[in-house]
Amino acid sequence: MLLNVILWVLVSLVSSIPNCPFPGAAFPKPTNLAASPTIQAALKDITAAFEAYGKDPTNNPNGTSWSLQIFSASSDEPLWEHYHTAENLLGKDGSGNITVGPDTIYRLGSLTKIFTILTFLAEAGDSYWNDPVTKFVPELAVLAAKAQSDPVMYVDWSSITLDALEGELTQEHNQTVLMSQGFPPAPLTMVPFCGEVVPCNRAQIFAGLAIVPPSFQPSHTPGYSNLGYQLLAYALEAITGKKFADMLKTDVIERLGLDHTYYDQIPPRDLGVIPPGNEAGWNFSLGEASP
Repeated sequence: MLLNVILWVLVSLVSSIPNCPFPGAAFPKPTNLAASPTIQAALKDITAAFEAYGKDPTNNPNGTSWSLQIFSASSDEPLWEHYHTAENLLGKDGSGNITVGPDTIYRLGSLTKIFTILTFLAEAGDSYWNDPVTKFVPELAVLAAKAQSDPVMYVDWSSITLDALEGELTQEHNQTVLMSQGFPPAPLTMVPFCGEVVPCNRAQIFAGLAIVPPSFQPSHTPGYSNLGYQLLAYALEAITGKKFADMLKTDVIERLGLDHTYYDQIPPRDLGVIPPGNEAGWNFSLGEASP
């Protein structure tokens, strides 16, 4: 009886803790790093490394531009910055010469995945990660029910939590790319009709998932996925009753004062790094896949 009571108390204590801290030592936030000889020596080495990188022709310095800054958590001013302007960037975007600097605008790409997580934490906190995704995205429960008798197509979406979301490589790439990655050619009836180059609306996303078999079992291996973040954004909209784009602008872009960061507006071309041949991609929208 005593053992049962002790076990009951332990289970109650564990279940009352919503999340576990990350393992490892906790250190106080460093301050005044700019005065640290160790930090200054490291930054000097970084400068030398990037200057050498920009002079190495094998790194395509004439076709690659960059803006780099390192910040300390205790200061708004950068500890270190370095900029490089590719020669073939000058005058190529129709707006005159460009000198890359701290206000230069780049197409962010997958850095927006961090924005999705920050928006989720700002709006919903960290208490939803262990909830099943079907609680917030009912279309996935419908897909699971329809494919329940098919051992190839079936995905038990109710067992997949928000922190275990995975998308399918086959939902995000065309046949040529997939075959180059080792996938066999799929019948046309199993090829999604939209994804990245042709953006999907919400209904088309789930229609595409319905014809795509999973690449691996859930939670067995990490998968780089745009779709996983899109599903997370859908879940956040269900939790909050707000539009993801509005939450992102309020919680990340405006809160952090990112006045040169744009989500669904076309940024000014005169501040943009637009490599020759990539003009069309400068303001290309991924639609609901943008998160």
